[in-house]
Amino acid sequence: MDDNLENLIADYLLDKMDSTARENFEQRLAAEPELAARVALEREVANTLDASSPENQLRANLRHISQKFDTPESLGQRPGEAPGGKALWWWAFAAGLLICAGWYFWNPHPAAKPRTPLPPQSKLESPTISPTEQLPEENKVENIDPIKRQQPIAAAFKPIPQLESYIGSQMRSGGFHIYVEEPKSGITLLRHSGQLLFRFSGKIEGALPAGTGFNLLIFSNNQKDFGDLRTVKSQVLGINPDGKFLLQKQWSLSQGLYYLVIEDQQSGEWLLVDKFLVKN
Repeated sequence: MDDNLENLIADYLLDKMDSTARENFEQRLAAEPELAARVALEREVANTLDASSPENQLRANLRHISQKFDTPESLGQRPGEAPGGKALWWWAFAAGLLICAGWYFWNPHPAAKPRTPLPPQSKLESPTISPTEQLPEENKVENIDPIKRQQPIAAAFKPIPQLESYIGSQMRSGGFHIYVEEPKSGITLLRHSGQLLFRFSGKIEGALPAGTGFNLLIFSNNQKDFGDLRTVKSQVLGINPDGKFLLQKQWSLSQGLYYLVIEDQQSGEWLLVDKFLVKN
């Protein structure tokens, strides 16, 4: 069996040896590194190519042909033995590998299953505007109720907790005191055709420092706008020599809850906070 080396290797790799023969062959593998390398190569090729594949079948046929023209030999060359058989086998084995590789790369693979084409989609078109149509003016918002547009009417009267605790109280102690006569704290003001006649009046008692000025700030109850200190209206509050003040404006205000603040022009300090409501 040592002379038929190919059969020995095949039986070993296919696990067809009995226990004694397998033990003897493994002893030989341990003693002959060249044989062990050849067995490792055979195992790698066998694992790479499927046993039932046409490539492996072709390889087996080539090996069978090479065995007809080769002479049985052991892996280690004995003195006086011609090396022609071993060389011929290796040439045949290399040619088989090249043929297998060529068959794999040049064999046409199955075509991918064609995908069902999607139905054509209609192209979205921009709306056309006839010459007689007019685009809405972005800055013309007097007739649009922003609170109705952005939030339910109930939310338009929701208070701002940060301001409620300061309603009606003086924010700073000093040599003067501010009294508001109109509008009364929490009063409801009625608007007509979206317009409100706003009247703000009162007086300041006490000594005012020279150069003192005041601003009137109007906030809606929108929590985000208040957090950003974005006012609905802002007016300079003129003070007469006798300490009285009067501001009267025609404003377009939506229904809802509003807060008024008197601010010191120089320091930016808030001196008084109050509120009023607007309804139809």
